[in-house]
Amino acid sequence: MAIIPDAWVEDARNLDNTEQLLHSANGILEETPAIAEFLRNETNKRIVVAPKGYGKTFLLKSKRILLQGGTDNLSCLPENQLVDATISDSPSLSRTDVQRFVDYAFWCQVWSVALMTSVVKSSAKFSPLDPDDFRSPVMRQLLLSSYSVSPFDALKRLINSDREFQQARRAHDFSTLMSYYRQIRRSIAVFVDTIDEYFEGYVDKGQNEEEASYLHRNKDSRIWIVGQLGICRAIRELLGVNPHVKIFASIRKEAFNHLDHYDSNTVNISSLVTQLQYTPASLTKISHS
Repeated sequence: MAIIPDAWVEDARNLDNTEQLLHSANGILEETPAIAEFLRNETNKRIVVAPKGYGKTFLLKSKRILLQGGTDNLSCLPENQLVDATISDSPSLSRTDVQRFVDYAFWCQVWSVALMTSVVKSSAKFSPLDPDDFRSPVMRQLLLSSYSVSPFDALKRLINSDREFQQARRAHDFSTLMSYYRQIRRSIAVFVDTIDEYFEGYVDKGQNEEEASYLHRNKDSRIWIVGQLGICRAIRELLGVNPHVKIFASIRKEAFNHLDHYDSNTVNISSLVTQLQYTPASLTKISHS
């Protein structure tokens, strides 16, 4: 039975055709109440949680297509693809880097900044930024460049140097960024996928280096968990900053299961979650759709 959803994921990676996705959204994906609730226009659900191969990418892409086809004057990010996705190209870590990368609070903040950066940057064409408002090199590079910046683009740049990240914090650039984010009145939806795959290089699978040469130096499996949980907390916090911006993301169930260990706000974050679960009967029905 598990083989069936795996095929959705492989298909969904390259599936950006509106007609095909709408057909799936109106057929297969409405087979469960949880999926129907996530796809509903006014839902409060923002985070899709499921094991690998359960159709998270498929569902996020379908949600974007449905929102784009609505009557609201909605802008969607990223601009050049249906969901923001990347590969496991995160940097190798020194032992000092590991200390910040296993810190849940670090990922909550860095995801929050990355998401706000992407949204504020895309809104600059409507509400221009004052260059003098940002003093740190990293934030000026991200916000004042001529190219678009996706959440993953911002995340990778922000985690590249702890010195630059701390410099931006001391310069109060993150507070300034939030002020810009709060003032946005356009309806915007953001879609972030493959977070688990980005961090998978940090998982210690117990193999020797010759068999798993892609794994990063000084890997720590906790990074795979907190790197995903951080965006959940960021989505919850940013929801209170600006309700005009809707952020959707997918994470693995194996990471979400650790949320109550890292965060005392589990109940409120869980209210934003759609968990994908299928009974044997549902999988049989899907396989014949």
